[in-house]
Amino acid sequence: MNTSLVKFHIAGTFIFLIILFTQTLTATEWTYEVYPSEDELLEAYLRGDIDTTEYITLAELNNLEITGGESFLLDQIPNVTYFQPGGDSLASATELLQLEPFASSLKTNRSSGDIEYRFQMRPNEDDKSGYRFRTRYKFSKYVSTDFGLKRDLSGRERFTHRMVELKFDQFPVNKIIIGSFRHRIGLGSVIGFRGRMVKFDDELSRESLIYPDFGGFNGLLVRGQNGNLDYEFLTSKQRDDIHNMTTTAGDLFFEVGQLRAGIIFALTEVSNRSTNAALTDTKSALSLKYKYRHGYVASEATIQSGGFGSSGAIVIEGRHRFEPAEIRYSLWDYGDDFADYTSGSKSSNLRQYQYYNDIDYKISSRRTGQRGGMFRTVAVLADNLRLISSALYAEAGPVNSNTELSAAISLDLTNGWEGKIDLINKNRKRDISNNATASDVRKIASELKYRSLNTNIRTRFSINDDNKSQTYFSLLTDIKLNTKIAGEIRFWSNFSRIKNGMVEYWYGFVEQQRDLFDQLLLGIKLSHAYTKSQTVADRTTISVELRAFI
Repeated sequence: MNTSLVKFHIAGTFIFLIILFTQTLTATEWTYEVYPSEDELLEAYLRGDIDTTEYITLAELNNLEITGGESFLLDQIPNVTYFQPGGDSLASATELLQLEPFASSLKTNRSSGDIEYRFQMRPNEDDKSGYRFRTRYKFSKYVSTDFGLKRDLSGRERFTHRMVELKFDQFPVNKIIIGSFRHRIGLGSVIGFRGRMVKFDDELSRESLIYPDFGGFNGLLVRGQNGNLDYEFLTSKQRDDIHNMTTTAGDLFFEVGQLRAGIIFALTEVSNRSTNAALTDTKSALSLKYKYRHGYVASEATIQSGGFGSSGAIVIEGRHRFEPAEIRYSLWDYGDDFADYTSGSKSSNLRQYQYYNDIDYKISSRRTGQRGGMFRTVAVLADNLRLISSALYAEAGPVNSNTELSAAISLDLTNGWEGKIDLINKNRKRDISNNATASDVRKIASELKYRSLNTNIRTRFSINDDNKSQTYFSLLTDIKLNTKIAGEIRFWSNFSRIKNGMVEYWYGFVEQQRDLFDQLLLGIKLSHAYTKSQTVADRTTISVELRAFI
């Protein structure tokens, strides 16, 4: 393909997006926000930037981190969608920043595991306190464990997960996981990461140990491989005071040349523990993936039957690299009766509530009846110039829809400096109690970053406009310093809402992390949140984290 023609096409797309930016468009997926820890996720939730389900899911991913075998969980992080990588894949700098807080940081090169303890308190709120404990250990290349528990500042205390993983060298089984695990098969329309589906026991009890506060599966996963043949079996059970949810699934995949094909089967039962009423969901799917030199294309077709109704789904995704750009795309279509209990495939954050009277269960679904697609490009226009653009549209019924267009251009300057401009346009339409609503959000932001051996600086200024309030401004400053004496020091200041010359919301923290010894890491963090609201009090939080590598 002619390089000049490609550059012209990408530049034209960028101009097209800028023109459309002035129109009424819709979106909920793309963002430039970075959440370094669960503390910043909580502040984003309190500001209304993310909803309750997103906060719960992202907090779990932040606490437990995403390991190499769980890359599909990137779909849960705003702006960081997961596409199967290639050796020549391109990624934006913002994506890498957004991914960093959720990526596993276990220092396996110098340890077999770690013990992490994080204590928090709010001295101005009757000394509210909470903690997080996690320990991971790899006994050998065949046996490893992962265990954790947590108490919120509210006082709710529970087990978050516990897992034993066994690996084997010989046929017929090469891996067994017992306990808590997160898993996706194929593109995830049958089996994926759905997030928490039931409540949890909020004390350290036997019930909490058997059924912890975990958004993945709870049971057994067995995986085997023989030549070009892969197969898996899993079973999971979750429950709370009212409902049981059990899932049994399996798959069989084979590879022939560049083609990978497989069949997937799952049976899920949701029952009411008081009435013993139950509904079953049976799903089967054909999954195909074709890899070629510069990318791949994959599809998954699902058929559903059972008490939740007959339905189906089809999901398509792919990635293609051509000089000087990479294109990522996905399409999805879920039936009107699609039971969204174990799925983790592509969709927009367009949620609808489904109520099943037989079992007295209400579910928030982001797939049932949804149709949509997304398209994204990362283009290298010159050695120091990159363009990132995206478009998304999804609908669920005649009045519920999300659409989004966004574009960003980044320029590498001299001596470690980088400049960036983002354009994001969001709009959503909802039918709430037959009263159609709509919201439009437009954002334009400029960012300046500096990176050297011991210093990282990021400052961002944005202008935000929506149809519910006046124009407001945001200013973020993030500074990281690596010092020989004090270790890493981080300053974070986010004036997230400045309107009419007044600060309506500010959050900031100072954090220090340093190695006490080669195997011990200490972190201290002091954060404060200010809001103009008379109903929400200012919050000061002190956190101390100790992490030992063993």
